[in-house]
Amino acid sequence: MKALQKEQLRSRNSKFVSKSQFSDHKFSFQIVKPFKATTRVLKTSALAVLLFNPLMSVADQQKQLVSQGKVTADSQQIKSQQPVLKEMESLTLYGHSVQGGLITGQSSKPLQAITIDGVKVPVHPSQQLFVFGFGRDAKPSSELSVTFADGQQQTVSLDVKQREYKIDRVNGVAQKYVSPPASVSKRTKQEAADVYAARQKMSFRTDFLDSVLRPAKGRISGVYGSQRVFNGVPKRPHFGLDIAGPTGTPVVAPWAGKVVFSNPDLYYSGGTLIIDHGLGITSTYIHLSKLDVAEGEVIQKGQKIAEIGATGRVTGPHLDWRLNWFNRRLDPQLVLDATSSN
Repeated sequence: MKALQKEQLRSRNSKFVSKSQFSDHKFSFQIVKPFKATTRVLKTSALAVLLFNPLMSVADQQKQLVSQGKVTADSQQIKSQQPVLKEMESLTLYGHSVQGGLITGQSSKPLQAITIDGVKVPVHPSQQLFVFGFGRDAKPSSELSVTFADGQQQTVSLDVKQREYKIDRVNGVAQKYVSPPASVSKRTKQEAADVYAARQKMSFRTDFLDSVLRPAKGRISGVYGSQRVFNGVPKRPHFGLDIAGPTGTPVVAPWAGKVVFSNPDLYYSGGTLIIDHGLGITSTYIHLSKLDVAEGEVIQKGQKIAEIGATGRVTGPHLDWRLNWFNRRLDPQLVLDATSSN
């Protein structure tokens, strides 16, 4: 009986569809009008129409839409997770203006375009929400340029706090531990390209607005930004938060999201997962001994996604948890600290 009612509802709703355009990002989304209820639904490569369910409360429907990136959360939700950085007449920024920091922006009037130091920042289809981040070596000053839908422009100057990172200098290290053999060069380049491509995928999910869970239990064994110098040669900085634990320790999703990369055996990082949380925000989990989710799978906050391992080039079992805004490396610890302090 319920299935018949739902089918009848779909049939009636199909008569009340109109289109509007979000030209800046070349996406279109539909305004679906099931009786008197209205919501916006994103159309990407394939049309997905989400109808209001008369069997669900309005609050539950709104929560579902926010989790799926169809609408944006209100400012109270953002404030509950991140500190206010700057509050202006039409624009409020939340987060930490520091190297490795994540910044969320919310506007009280429609946005047209945004850049940070000349780099384009995607705007959510609601035209009210955006997010960006500062990399490990971000310069002391940054400029956010905002264009509103009414043509008004605003420039916001941001001071970016500089950090001092731990540098370990180790001499007498055998060459095989400093650089990989030439025989694996082709493999590592292809794997790096695959990971890069996964982090460029962009959805309008808004999972990053939620509070964040620590993905695993264990001792913090490595921090963001640290760097080793082997035999006088600086190696790449560490861009994650290491959590040490026995092989098989459960790893859970800090936020809800969609798996965009899953590989059990990369040369450097071993078992690797990347999860999309919306607007360029992704989280990465490496050195895993077991992967419980596959590419394309939508996962929920707190869901077990993997197990800690010692795969790839490591000396012991641990989780290396990373956070990105596209290809900018952010500090997961700052997000954890923001959640715990609010």
